[in-house]
Amino acid sequence: MLLLAPKVVLSEFGSSEEMLWWAAHENQCEIVESLGRDPSVDVNSCYNGATPFYAAVIKGHIDLVELMVSMPGVDLNKSCRRGASPFWMACRLGRFDLVDLLLRTPRVDVHASMDGVSPVEAARAAGHTRIVALIERKLLRKQAHARR
Repeated sequence: MLLLAPKVVLSEFGSSEEMLWWAAHENQCEIVESLGRDPSVDVNSCYNGATPFYAAVIKGHIDLVELMVSMPGVDLNKSCRRGASPFWMACRLGRFDLVDLLLRTPRVDVHASMDGVSPVEAARAAGHTRIVALIERKLLRKQAHARR
């Protein structure tokens, strides 16, 4: 029996991947970091239809998302079982700080759509005007830089 944090015992989980998902969902940065360093743990394994990174994004755990963005091997674009990417969901849920962070992360696909709806369209439909403006500014800057 391995005790990883107060009242968290590895044997309570079916696998290390399940524990990683739980830790991401519950914002347990130390556990995520520890399990993420273990090469035998699949950091992109889905549980409840989503990866640990996806769970951290939808819960709005900015510190954990920052940590996971820096972890090698974490797929920042892996969609949930319904087809939404973590970035798409951050836009849809109005998680401004997360959208800003993910827009600055080169490995994030900011164009990944769900059922033909782009992240900016998802934000617009949900009334998140600050996110729409942020994405549009970032994409315009990127286009202007590409023309140079």
